[in-house]
Amino acid sequence: MVTENIYKKDVIEKSYKSFWKEKMLEFGGEYSIWSNAPENPSYN
Repeated sequence: MVTENIYKKDVIEKSYKSFWKEKMLEFGGEYSIWSNAPENPSYN
């Protein structure tokens, strides 16, 4: 069975460079602080 890819907009078309930041901001609250975390945590 073949169906339409309902996840296309959420996964395939997202830039990998901004994906993490966007998702953390979507979650909001205590997750928002992680949206600005460096790629390598030891850089903090």
